[in-house]
Amino acid sequence: MDRRLKAIGKRIREARELQNISQMEMAAKIKISSSHMSNIENGKTSAGIDVFSRLVRELNVSADWILQNDSATVNETYAQEMSDILSSCTPAESKAITDV
Repeated sequence: MDRRLKAIGKRIREARELQNISQMEMAAKIKISSSHMSNIENGKTSAGIDVFSRLVRELNVSADWILQNDSATVNETYAQEMSDILSSCTPAESKAITDV
């Protein structure tokens, strides 16, 4: 099994589970079978570009995060995004975010 596909599938599963969406629900939302969804998440198969774009859209995550989670560029981008978000928050909102 391709290590990279397995890592991508793991990130897809993590994003889906964070949103409390079942594998079956996600498969229905992006118009694939639940077995295909399982194979993607388990790294047994890759998602075609059309399925991948629907996944990214439904999960509301960036393609970079799914594909290159360990990339320094992706990490820098997220650090800047968090900085931007925190700079516009009230102190109570900042504390709530950092507590999470």
